[in-house]
Amino acid sequence: MEPRRVRDIEASLQRKGFHKMQWDHHYFHLYVNGKKTAIFTKTSHGIKEYGGQLLKSMAWQLRLSTAELYRLVDCPMSEEERIEPRSVKTDVHNFLR
Repeated sequence: MEPRRVRDIEASLQRKGFHKMQWDHHYFHLYVNGKKTAIFTKTSHGIKEYGGQLLKSMAWQLRLSTAELYRLVDCPMSEEERIEPRSVKTDVHNFLR
């Protein structure tokens, strides 16, 4: 598994409709059509790069396989580009079609 920079992961999540909240960690909750879903993940303040087990944990939180997480993070499309032409379900898998 290739490591990913936390900064890139966070930017990609925000482009895809996740809203960032800061507490002890950075929390990202998925919003679809303005409504908060049950899908979320978090990143740590002090870690610059995620690899291996951290990416597996993040994928599990998002209800994705690790391969799907890589596609989500590496995809340059925004939330609007991904969901506008489709009917939207409150599930992160919409962004991976």
